[in-house]
Amino acid sequence: MKKIFVILGLAVFMMSACGQKEEVVDVTYQVERVREADGSSTDQGQDKTQNADPASSTGQTKKYPIETIYDDEAFDDIIEGRVTPVIVLYGQGGEAGYVTSDSDDAEVINDFIEGFREVTIKEVITDPDKMDYVMDGGEDIVFGLPDGSQVNIALDGQRIHMEDAIYELDNKDKLTEACHMMSEVAYMNEFGGPSDNYIAVLRGGSGEQTYQTYVYDLKQGYEYVIVESTTVSWGATEWNYVVKKCGVVSTKEEVVEKAEAYGSAEFMTLPGDNSVYTIEEFTDS
Repeated sequence: MKKIFVILGLAVFMMSACGQKEEVVDVTYQVERVREADGSSTDQGQDKTQNADPASSTGQTKKYPIETIYDDEAFDDIIEGRVTPVIVLYGQGGEAGYVTSDSDDAEVINDFIEGFREVTIKEVITDPDKMDYVMDGGEDIVFGLPDGSQVNIALDGQRIHMEDAIYELDNKDKLTEACHMMSEVAYMNEFGGPSDNYIAVLRGGSGEQTYQTYVYDLKQGYEYVIVESTTVSWGATEWNYVVKKCGVVSTKEEVVEKAEAYGSAEFMTLPGDNSVYTIEEFTDS
């Protein structure tokens, strides 16, 4: 499968885990792309105004522990549900370099928000001698908002580094799961797409853009990998492939639900077989 590299436009604050490097990338392109796709207004700040909670004001007690780390009104608006991001971007650094992925899937965005809501603070480290980085490569999470602004969070494993303290996190399982999914997507896109040991492919779309959901039998469930395929230009026979989402579910019916959300549940094909099968044949098999 053709290698795809996710290009992030101009502006996300990215920190390396060693704390020695800063890069600037921008989510403006992605936010505008999502607006065009769903017809959202481009009026700056409109969503914040419409979703604002009159009872909420700066200085009120924080609802979630994560809010005490970031003194940021926009972050509070996301975590407390007053503003819904239109895209989430994920970056991970390590020995293999820096890989990135992004998603405008509402379920993926919500998984990150719920993950941050569940996080608690295990320890606050203020001793300068203990304020080192623990990972060779950190994780960056960026929420792109409807008004074109962004909120950036840098993770160092179970830690968040702030100017005067390090916060050791607990109850991070859901956030870790969301990061893992985005990491898998990033690496699949960079290193060649889904593996070949799938049991079926659910397909949909037509013309210049099609969708595939690759299905893998885990014996105690099913892994799905959703791919968007687009011709490199109008009428071309060469395709670009981008992994959009992956995950694990318990039943074939759940696989179909995930595929339907991406328009890839119209029919099924099997490896090494040129025949076309119905979705019912997939779920009944």
